[in-house]
Amino acid sequence: MSLLKNKYKKTKLGNLPIEWKMVKISDVGNVITGSTPSTKKSEYYGGDYFFVSPMDIDNKKYVESTVRKLSKKGFRISRIVPKNSVLVTCIGSTIGKIAMSNRKVATNQQINSIDCYDEFNCDYIYYALDYYFNLRKRMFIAHQAVPIINKTEFSKFPLPVPKIEEQDKIATIFSTWDKAIELKEKLIEQKKEQKKGLMQKLLTGEVRLPGTDGNFSMYKLNQILIVRHGRNQKKVEDENGAYPILGTGGQIGRANQYLYDKESVLIGRKGTIDRPFYMDKPFWTVDTLFYTEINEGFYPKYIYYLFNRIPWRRFNEASGVPSLSASTIGSIKVSIPNYKTQKRIALILTKVDEELFLLKKEVQLLNEQKKGLMQRLLTGKIRVKV
Repeated sequence: MSLLKNKYKKTKLGNLPIEWKMVKISDVGNVITGSTPSTKKSEYYGGDYFFVSPMDIDNKKYVESTVRKLSKKGFRISRIVPKNSVLVTCIGSTIGKIAMSNRKVATNQQINSIDCYDEFNCDYIYYALDYYFNLRKRMFIAHQAVPIINKTEFSKFPLPVPKIEEQDKIATIFSTWDKAIELKEKLIEQKKEQKKGLMQKLLTGEVRLPGTDGNFSMYKLNQILIVRHGRNQKKVEDENGAYPILGTGGQIGRANQYLYDKESVLIGRKGTIDRPFYMDKPFWTVDTLFYTEINEGFYPKYIYYLFNRIPWRRFNEASGVPSLSASTIGSIKVSIPNYKTQKRIALILTKVDEELFLLKKEVQLLNEQKKGLMQRLLTGKIRVKV
């Protein structure tokens, strides 16, 4: 890549190189709006053919699986989208989710797909839409009971397009970035599976660490810790406060006072009751989140990993919003080794968590770099040599 001196022209999408064309999506390819085969006919479903809905489009370039699949009969009566088409969600709260098909697929009616003509690089169109569509989609949304960009309006959406040789090179650069991100994400998933297996072996005593007696003793949680309630945060809220205010989903604000200042494991009282987390700094918690005071002789970080193995939803006490009580938590029985072994196990698992954290930071950095590169390459501020 190089920074070239170019003449620019003003367009709806900002200043662009003078030789780039402004086209509509309808100029780029055939637009296909999906449909749903009758759900009353079971013979249309349960096969091997991908049936893509917005829930199947995540942050990855290609749709790799679908929640629902069609039978051969169901696929035959659907609107089939060719391989390498660009899929865009155009109905509902998920408008703007974008992906590509790596095989022939069918989609539901919430998705418009673009089967690109030969003079366009479908990968380039995917990246250009990923950048421009979410910047300008509000101008095309019909605000009704359910937000929608219909096929006609979608087909009018403008895109800047350089010559095919430049499209090819830009697409190759972004594809290389995506592959690097994908490899890191796969490594993260592998590391998570390794951690899961390691927790199973170490926390159950299936694998004993050298130099430990290997004995585990049975306790109720109320013999290990005291469950404490959070409190209303209104009087302590301060956006410049030194201490985090915690809810079941994590930090929700800042406080000028703390409720507890020692190591603690926290668990939801209402709502999210199965995602414990660990704090080793002063904090405030709200009423929907329990915190714990860990008794002497028990290593707090070990208790955190132990909490991650408890099937909390089995102890749910409500038919509506999931709920736990302090007494229920206290009555749960667990098997625990001596303090020295607890500490050694916790340090091993902490090391794995640190490795996961670094890998996630690397993915975040790659995504930020890609975002910056998109802003430059897809506006022509930086040009590739052709």
